This record gives sequence, C-alpha cells and structure tokens, in this order.
Amino acid sequence: MINDESTSINVSIVSLDTLKRWAAKRHDKLVPDSSGTWQAFLGTIDDEKAVATLEGLRNLVKSYNAENPLLKHAMYLQNRWVFGINETMHHLLETSIEHPFICFTGMGGLGKTTQAEAFLFQANRQGYISQTDVIHIIAKHLTDISNDEDTGTIDLDEMLQDLIIALNINSNLVGESSSVRISQIVNTMKHQGKRLYLDNLHSRGDYRIIKPLIDKLVSHTQVMIAMRSAPDKHRLQKIISLGELSHYDSLCLLLYEGAYADPQDKCDWMSSANVYEFTQYIQSDDFSLDEMCHHPDPSYQYLARAVQLVGGNPFALLLILGLYKNEPPVMVLQDFDSANYLTEGTRQMYTRVFRKVWQRLSDKEKALLHILSEAPIDGLQHNRIMLYMKKANKIEEAETRHTIHKLKQKNLLQIKTDDFSNYVYYIHQLTHTFVRSDISGLAE
Repeated sequence: MINDESTSINVSIVSLDTLKRWAAKRHDKLVPDSSGTWQAFLGTIDDEKAVATLEGLRNLVKSYNAENPLLKHAMYLQNRWVFGINETMHHLLETSIEHPFICFTGMGGLGKTTQAEAFLFQANRQGYISQTDVIHIIAKHLTDISNDEDTGTIDLDEMLQDLIIALNINSNLVGESSSVRISQIVNTMKHQGKRLYLDNLHSRGDYRIIKPLIDKLVSHTQVMIAMRSAPDKHRLQKIISLGELSHYDSLCLLLYEGAYADPQDKCDWMSSANVYEFTQYIQSDDFSLDEMCHHPDPSYQYLARAVQLVGGNPFALLLILGLYKNEPPVMVLQDFDSANYLTEGTRQMYTRVFRKVWQRLSDKEKALLHILSEAPIDGLQHNRIMLYMKKANKIEEAETRHTIHKLKQKNLLQIKTDDFSNYVYYIHQLTHTFVRSDISGLAE
C-alpha cells in the first residue's frame, strides 16, 4: 500500500524486494522525489509493505522499467475471432498490406484494437509480415479523457521514450528536443524495417501531438493507429471507421461467447443442442429483434433483450453476457428495468452497465481490478499478480486464481501470452477508465 497523505493507491509493477535491491544500486542516478532524497524511501521497504510518496514510487518504477524493458513493446499476435468485419478484413488484406497509414476509428468498445490485431495476425499468418516487425505502443495520457476534441492529453515524451527503448537506441538522447528524438526513431525504424502500431488515442488533439512523428514515419514504413475520433486528413491515410454490429452479428457474438468460447464458462441455459435452430431463426428473412423478445424459448428472449439494452456495442454485450453467466438472466434484466440503449446514448449506457457490474463484484475482484488499473495498460505478468495480491491484500494464490477466473468469466479480464509463454493479464481500456474513476466515487 502506497500512502500519499490523503491518497492510498495500490501500485504493482515488480516485487518490492526487487525494486529495493535495484534502487539501492542505482540511487545516485535516480531522480529524487519532492523530499529530495531516496534514502528514507529505501529504508522503509521490507518484505511486506512500502510506505512512500506516490510520486516517489512512480518515479522509481518508471526508472526501473526504462532499464528493464523486457520486450515490453513486442507485438504478441494472437488469433482473434471477430464478428461483423469479415468483408472489411478481406478488403484490407487484399489492398492495404503495405498501405503506409491505416487508421481504425470509432467509439470505445466497438473493437478497434480487436480489428487491428486481427488484421496483423492474418497478415502474419499469410506471410506478409513477421511478428517481430511490429512495435506496439499503447499511448499513455497525462490527464483523464477530455471531451474537447481539440485538446490532446497524450504523453509524447513517454511515447518517444517507449519507442527509444523498444528500438534499443543506444544514443544518449536525454535532454534532446522531440524533433531530434523523432529523427533518430524514424531513421532506426527505417533501418530495422519496423512497423508501428499505436493504440489508445482519443481525440484529434492527441493526433496533432504525434503528427510530426506520423508525418516522418509514413514516408518510410507502415503506421497503424487506433483512435476514438477520426484524425485530421492526411494524404496517405486509409480510415477504417467502425460502427455498431448488426443485430445478426450481435446475436452471433453472444451465442459464440456463451456456448462455445470456453466450455468452463458457457451459459448453462445456452445449450449447443439448439444452436442450429437459433442460427436458422436469426437468418430468416422475416427476423425481428422485437419479436424475438417475445419468443416462447426464454433463451431467445435473454439474447434479444441484451441487444436491446446495449445495441451493437461488442464490449457492452460481453459485459451483459458476463452477468448472465453468474446469475439468472431474468434477474439481470429486472435490475435494468426498462432501460433502452437507443434512448440514452453510448456513454450513459456504458456508465450504467459498469455500475451494475461493479455492484456485483467481490472485494477481491475489485482489489485485482484496482491493481490492473494502476499497472501499465498492456497488463501484468501472472507472477506479479500473485505476488502483489498476497503482499498488498493478504490473498493467497488459490484465492487469486479463483478471482482471476471469475473476472475472466465476467469479461472484465483478458489473458494473453508473451514470447516467453508467460500469462499476461490486462483489462479493456474502458474498464481501465471506469475503475480509475471509481476511485473518485463514480461506481458507487
């Protein structure tokens, strides 16, 4: 637990013992915190806890990560099952494999990251690119998301530093201007034949902050970005604008994730025996979502009502499905009363769904989400999760494994593997935003 007078926040990047031993050897090179020294901080670290300023710990972690990148920005390509974009995907693979600048745009939760990663996976599988060709950067933001499209919150200095680390640039660029660092990055990427995939941009203001980097890179290599708003026009850009899924694709997503995705987590009421009949029903020419809400089979009603509640927003559909997996759907629907996505808008809908989900979480599940919300947005390795849940929350490994399983079942936690076959746990960017806002009371 890190105490900063009135603020207590769980932070876990590496074990505290590792930080202590590393910092003891590097204390002369570290940037001191506001107290002007690291000695008091280092002296308080023991096997159980560390008490220090939040600023001090974050500076220490940032210094540690800079020296120990651990392939942080490698692109771990995985097969992604994606609904509603087959035509777009085939077109991209046929026409845009070497297109210099591809932008995936759309509101949060529509699947920008999923589609970009699916495109890269298919390009890799078909031999167009190698997994090691792609540098993956998830943009960090200096402040919370702004509603002003012209206001950028992206941390350009940290992004450039991430690229310098990922490219293993040995030149001493400390103190150099951003233009000098950008030139070095562009020359190195051109020499190494790397491509850039940049995720988590929010506004046109964010895009304008990184435009000098984009302008230079697209003349030499491929750049892909995923952002919520459409960027300013660029002569080389190809924009893939994502919209909501159709009713058909929304229902197929729910059916696949509920009956097939994970045998251990499937919905009990969604048996594979009626899948064929269900798909025939929603493919019929006279299919109507409203009529499906009154189908004699309750399972049809549950799926149709989920689409009515949140529209064709994939992540919101998965959150509703996560609720369905943990309590009777009829009780979930009663809790939402007569809510209808069409009458409230996407932002209000996600806030309402997250609140309903949050109210149903155990204290252990909330603790783990808080840890992941304070960690890098690209996730934490399995051993670090286990360590911190035990040290900070006194939760044993078996309980943590159960908590991980429950959050995965509720579609709040995702798992990938890195190049060393380590499990890495991460949360959706919308979950990240919501959990951090919960600290200030939004989820209450």
